[in-house]
Amino acid sequence: MHEDEFKRPSSSVFGARRWETDPAWEGSRYRESAFAYAIAAAGVTHSVARACAQGRLISCGCDPSVNRRGMSKSLRESLEKEKLRFLDAIAESNSVFEEGDSLRKLKAKQASRWKWGGCSHNMAFGVEFSELFLDSREKGADIQSQINLHNNRAGRRAVSNNMQVRCKCHGMSGSCQLKTCWKSAPDFRVVGRVLKQQYRRAILVDQSNLGNGPPMIVYRKPKKRKHVPNLRPPRRQPREQQLSPVGNRLGGPTNRKLENALFYYQRSPNFCERDQISDIPGTIGRRCNRTSSGSEGCASMCCGRGYNLIREKRIDRCNCKFHWCCFVECDDCEIEEWISVCN
Repeated sequence: MHEDEFKRPSSSVFGARRWETDPAWEGSRYRESAFAYAIAAAGVTHSVARACAQGRLISCGCDPSVNRRGMSKSLRESLEKEKLRFLDAIAESNSVFEEGDSLRKLKAKQASRWKWGGCSHNMAFGVEFSELFLDSREKGADIQSQINLHNNRAGRRAVSNNMQVRCKCHGMSGSCQLKTCWKSAPDFRVVGRVLKQQYRRAILVDQSNLGNGPPMIVYRKPKKRKHVPNLRPPRRQPREQQLSPVGNRLGGPTNRKLENALFYYQRSPNFCERDQISDIPGTIGRRCNRTSSGSEGCASMCCGRGYNLIREKRIDRCNCKFHWCCFVECDDCEIEEWISVCN
């Protein structure tokens, strides 16, 4: 997934905020980096599944539920060899891949599930390609690697759980005498909105067990209070912080919710000041909207430091005309405008 493709959906989902979704945050542990890992895994899954259906990859077909009975033996063998060469090329082209038990199991799983289909997006191949391409980078058993793997899986589920059935009618005068239907990956903006909700509900994981045992969820459990009749209800007491293993259903979210949730293990900074160690660029020099009261407004974006107005010149396309047939011709116009930049 190209860096521009990574930033585009993140920007459209969140708009302008103090933090920027940057792939360089590979060592981060904040709520924002959980979203970054999930959206990257979702993007790889989505792109590969669509590419299979569009015939842009010779190593996969469309619908994985359709078998190869209509193909000749030589063609089936040719496709099988091409698929194996493709998987080997993926593993050998990246130096971080190592031939371990997990990679061998993944190849065997991929080989056993290889099918040649017709029209639906090949979500199974997209998911397994994403596992091979991204999950193999996580080498350790520490809490950060476990969380990164979990967030990768959550991103892939955001795509596979929102598959859509699309149909097209065939017939005279638009009548639906014959209808062709296929399963399609959702629009990526839908995936972005799902992950945005998961970002807002992301779960803090305790880091006191670094490298020892499963991650522990930090959640809050109200203290038990004795009921005294005919008295004014007591004021709310501060809730006690509790820890629960990720796989434990008691006192916390269900397993299904945990599967789709995003995990992080360190509370986020305010992202106002630059921090080279954590790859936080800060907001100095960022553009802001002086008329907005939201996150993109200068009051929030500039963290109270104020802003400057700068006269900016840029070249933009204008006076566009369509010519038959078939191209669009535009002029290059110089546009001057005032922009606000954080101090």
